[in-house]
Amino acid sequence: MKPKWAISIRTHEVTKMFMLRGKEGQSNLDFYKEVIKLKVQELRDKFTGNRAGPVTIDVISRQVAFKPPKDKKIPRNHYWCPYCIKPRIFVHREKTGNDHCPICGVSDQDFYVKKFNGIFRREFEEYAMRGARK
Repeated sequence: MKPKWAISIRTHEVTKMFMLRGKEGQSNLDFYKEVIKLKVQELRDKFTGNRAGPVTIDVISRQVAFKPPKDKKIPRNHYWCPYCIKPRIFVHREKTGNDHCPICGVSDQDFYVKKFNGIFRREFEEYAMRGARK
């Protein structure tokens, strides 16, 4: 299976998304280390030279969810986004009724978001407390 990644580029004027695919049999981490870092630097140079304002570039996994590093402290009111591979403040969307990552759009109802942020544990504890009260 080919690795699939996206690069999100945002300025105060423009938002662009570039999709990248690796070679058959290449692992996601190998592709990230070899290609994406070079591509991000190339895009940063290109957009920084053309724009007066700041440029924000994020790399997004489109295939694999990554758990947070063991030594990573997640700030209060943040979720670990397993696809952006960063802590993010999720924003509420009325249309879905859920919180979503503002960069990649993943919901707080995603299995890996729940798994890596302890949401399953909290939901189970709430369920168990409701059951004990009946």
